[in-house]
Amino acid sequence: MNLVLSLCLMALTSLPTSPPEAELAHISYLTDHRNGDNALIKLSTHPNPRIRAMAVLALGQNEVEQTFEQVQKVLTVDISPNVRRMAAFAVGQMKHALSEAVLLKRLKSEKHPLVRQEIWRALGRCGTQKTLRAAENAEGPDHPVAITNAGLILKRLKRNPSTFKHLTTALKHSDPQVRSAVYYAYFRASKGALETPILQAAVSSLNAQNASERESAARALSRGVDGGVKLLSNALQSNILLPHQESAIVQGLAKTKGQAANQLLLGILSRSLAKTSSSKRIVHPKFHVALGAARALRRRSITALQKETIKSLLQLAGAHEKADPVWIQRRRKVLLCALWQVLNQSNECTKLDVASYSRDPKLLTLLATHKKPAVRMAALASLNGIKKGGEVLKNALQDSDLAVVGTAASLLAGSTIKVDKKVWLKAWERAFSAANLEVAGDLLRAMASLKLKGTEAVYQRALNSGQIALARLGAKGLKALHGKAPALPRTSLPQNAIFDVDKYRPTAKKLTAHIKTELGTIVIRLHTELAPRTVQSFVSLTRKKFYDGLNIHRVVTNFVVQGGDPRGDGWGGPGYSLRCENNPMPYRTGTLGMALAGKDTGGSQWFITHSPQPHLLGIYTVFGQVMSGQRIVDSLIVGDKILEITIR
Repeated sequence: MNLVLSLCLMALTSLPTSPPEAELAHISYLTDHRNGDNALIKLSTHPNPRIRAMAVLALGQNEVEQTFEQVQKVLTVDISPNVRRMAAFAVGQMKHALSEAVLLKRLKSEKHPLVRQEIWRALGRCGTQKTLRAAENAEGPDHPVAITNAGLILKRLKRNPSTFKHLTTALKHSDPQVRSAVYYAYFRASKGALETPILQAAVSSLNAQNASERESAARALSRGVDGGVKLLSNALQSNILLPHQESAIVQGLAKTKGQAANQLLLGILSRSLAKTSSSKRIVHPKFHVALGAARALRRRSITALQKETIKSLLQLAGAHEKADPVWIQRRRKVLLCALWQVLNQSNECTKLDVASYSRDPKLLTLLATHKKPAVRMAALASLNGIKKGGEVLKNALQDSDLAVVGTAASLLAGSTIKVDKKVWLKAWERAFSAANLEVAGDLLRAMASLKLKGTEAVYQRALNSGQIALARLGAKGLKALHGKAPALPRTSLPQNAIFDVDKYRPTAKKLTAHIKTELGTIVIRLHTELAPRTVQSFVSLTRKKFYDGLNIHRVVTNFVVQGGDPRGDGWGGPGYSLRCENNPMPYRTGTLGMALAGKDTGGSQWFITHSPQPHLLGIYTVFGQVMSGQRIVDSLIVGDKILEITIR
């Protein structure tokens, strides 16, 4: 078991087994309503360390500047390592002007390894060049986590030659966890293809004994492999790589120019299609690899993919139709959709796939009026940047479906396409009146990027809406107009976000979710302690059969698989919002998180990670961890059905 998770569970299970329900319920109530600072401060000094831990976590979740001093104090003086860990997380979450200084100071005296790791993670969210300098001097158990979070900082800041030099040196470290952290840092911080020494090391690490090192090396190579195609050709002959790791390499090849990359992609596509000898789709994990290679080749518009080549590949796929006709038919369709322009057989594609991969303005303009919102949105995304596509995007701001409006707004943000201000304001009023925070937010961001005049009243309404996601965007809009952002007012959650407050009772009972799919069952342990509101909502929806029959609607290879949307296009929900319950549980392979459109906008949509994703910590609520069935997670594709979810 991962050291961090083991320590987290050890710290939690070492606390009293009978939590004072009244205090925990009160903490939840105060956090829901974004008030009670004094009460939470008092509870952060409670005799029971479990209460102190949850109270200081709530202070961090509320992000109220006036409570920072108390959170800092808890980090410094509390005798419980678990409480200090929560305080370290809270300090990073609050992103106070003094957060970095407080964390770096505590790092000098903190002895407990669990707390030290949490301090480094918090610094990854709020640190600057000062933290990078500290990371260069990290040693021992601190070294991997320091480097990982240095990568998160480098993503935000300008290139730091000193830190990159340290990363290159650290690649020679004997600890595979350190090397793994270096590759992850390069993955987060690199703007393009890896430099030759890093590229060579990453290719070599594809055959490393340590799984984490292989994982991170493959991910780093997704940035591009210029100059390393020949090296990769040899490395890919190994059977040690998992499908999502090979998919990451395909992503890198897709960004690499040259005929050698084309031929390697073609070879990957052919080998992946050959892995179809069984009647059960669960043993076809190479699908994502094949599809990624096919899409990469299609986007390159190369002549290497002659119809004869495509025909032979499809014949190879069809050789096993008798074993699994439904699966093969489906895969052939998707491959054809990815390559439809080469094949000139668009009739075999679904409209959604055509809309997603076409560059034909006439066809896309037609699909932008399709009866299904998902097809209209896909067409708009493909029209973005195409000449004559601007008029279609402008018209989409008046679409009957707000999700289409939000998509159009995001695509128009920062563009030179002229849209009447009245159209923008009318669209925002529709979204705001419908309490659609996601679309209202998309419109605010777009208007701010365009610096539209006469929109100050809109930003003021958002600022004073009482909803933190809109308030922040309102402040940014006012800053775009006047050069200075106003102070954020105190916010509480909208009424539809207060989920079952009166009936809320924390539970120490261990709950597991059993997600039954067409491929098998995924078993997930739910974090009832650290995300009680999120778990409560998920369990309630599950028992109402809300999820049964829904499709997996989003899959990003080597990142996440996402479900829980009744619309099936990423824009649906349960009719209420959940506040964020960000907590210190790390994003590992198989972590269950709550999908968001901004702070406190969670609902029914959730995602499961294909691989570790440290950058998601503190943004998306972690509320579960896969116990069994990760191979099923990694094999799911868009359109796979959730047969049912049960809670045990």
